[in-house]
Amino acid sequence: MFDDGWDDFDAAATLDAAVEFDAEENRAALGKLQATLHFADLHAALPTTSEKTTEKRGGERLVVYGGDGCPAIAEFAAAELGVLLKMSSGAAANYIGEALALRHRLPRIWAKTLNGQTVVWRARAVARACLKLSAEAAALVDERVVAVIDTLSAYRLQKIVDAVIKEADPDAARQAAEERARERGVWVQPSDDHGTKTIWVKASSGDVIAINASLNDVAWALSELGDPDSLSERRAKAIGWLADPLAAYELLTAARYLATHPAPTTNDADADADAAQHPTGAAPAHGSGAAADLPPGGSSDAEPQLPGSPIAGLAEDASGVKLHRPGATGAELSLSGEPGTEPADGSSGGEWDPPEVPGEVAEEPDWDALYPGDGQEPMDPVRCPAVEIRAAIDPYSRHQLAGKLAMIKNAAHTAGISSASGAGRGGRVVLYVHITDETLLTGEGIVRIEDHGAFIAAQLKELLGHDQVVLKPVIDLNEHIDVNAYEIPTRIRERVRLAQPVERFPYGTAETSPRTDLDHVQPYDPHGPPGQTSTTNLTPATRFHHRVKTHGRGWRVQPAGEGVLQWTTPNGFSFRVDRTGTHRLT
Repeated sequence: MFDDGWDDFDAAATLDAAVEFDAEENRAALGKLQATLHFADLHAALPTTSEKTTEKRGGERLVVYGGDGCPAIAEFAAAELGVLLKMSSGAAANYIGEALALRHRLPRIWAKTLNGQTVVWRARAVARACLKLSAEAAALVDERVVAVIDTLSAYRLQKIVDAVIKEADPDAARQAAEERARERGVWVQPSDDHGTKTIWVKASSGDVIAINASLNDVAWALSELGDPDSLSERRAKAIGWLADPLAAYELLTAARYLATHPAPTTNDADADADAAQHPTGAAPAHGSGAAADLPPGGSSDAEPQLPGSPIAGLAEDASGVKLHRPGATGAELSLSGEPGTEPADGSSGGEWDPPEVPGEVAEEPDWDALYPGDGQEPMDPVRCPAVEIRAAIDPYSRHQLAGKLAMIKNAAHTAGISSASGAGRGGRVVLYVHITDETLLTGEGIVRIEDHGAFIAAQLKELLGHDQVVLKPVIDLNEHIDVNAYEIPTRIRERVRLAQPVERFPYGTAETSPRTDLDHVQPYDPHGPPGQTSTTNLTPATRFHHRVKTHGRGWRVQPAGEGVLQWTTPNGFSFRVDRTGTHRLT
């Protein structure tokens, strides 16, 4: 039909073709779902050879993947299905559960799916949302949703399903709400492709408000020392300073000194602009714990200092880096403590309290006048305040700023070591950096950092910051180490983790961590030859895949080269897993 290309298709014919392809895709999705159900039916009982071993630790069991009212199937069946469908074992188990739930718990929606009257992914979404419901509650959802499952947008359908679920099982909904209210914690997401991490905080409102004020304090201090970046960027940098309380204290102390002892300037225009932006020239009156209130007039007879504080040196070198502070929008910390939510008033959550000194009245700057266009039409990049700010500091001044921050960090480190208790410094963090000799020589290229992802070589400076850095000897991963014992020593475990950062099960997704199982590829024999526990005979595996390999009937694995494994499933399908991923062998 399309052998001659699309040149003869007008818009209407092209749309008709897209609709036909969409229908064909849905038919294929239904066929895959039906094949999965039949595969589950074939595994409704444990293999005969496994029945005597199920009571052993780690042996295969019958599990219910689809919820109340669904039949149980052999646990390891999901692993083979996932390998053949190019998905992880966990995703395959979820897929089996959705298929079984549709057939056994949502018969009306399932019948409509079989007749091609609804899209398969919509039916699966409803089944997934109901997995924790009782069979009776799921039946009520089936009855209420079947008529609208293919007539509403995905967003509206989700809202209706959520409402019906709460109606079907109010006790479970109430319990879920109570559990959600008790959820507090801090979650760190993996690095993105640009070397940036996201952290979610869910804590008491008072604690979140306090940390928000501290972020503003440190952001203000960075601005006083000449950091030209926007408020939101400086608040992000403040995370690193607050991780080192002594360094944060030194930074705030230095900034207060500069604020109350301004360097002389001959540029009247700059002075007028600074006066309009910082009416009092003092630090924010949040009180972050490290802040000391200034007396009326913005001066102090005795400046707080730590041993070796670089405040005086900073004051002498402060000219030339006084810049305008950017607008107060853009911060992403929610004062409610809810991750990913915005305040009801539509603000960003990172409000800036104007500088204030006891005994004086601080007038709020007219932010709209200083930075027109905020929240309105896009501005001309040439007139954009952020562009003006970035252009206001040259590379040499940035180098000076980096030197000042390094002095502050060093003073904090010295104070922590010389203090009576020796406390105040955070625990050491070990970073494993994978780098080629070419990148090491040129400073250009990509490096990979364990647990953090890929970085441009230049970003290492940003990652390490102005902190105390200890370089350790390079670990030669080509060196083979072995011991004559079943237990795995730390030096071997470390090398295996670095050489194999992801488990070597077909389409496995788990990244190797200190908690990951290390499996002997060739089973350990206490009466066998020496050196069986070695860097060449160990591979990382999740506990589930470790059990599949050890107790699963018909699963076989053989080494096929340096860091390469060849897996064979119970039904004879073979796969090669190496550093580049999983490859099916035909």
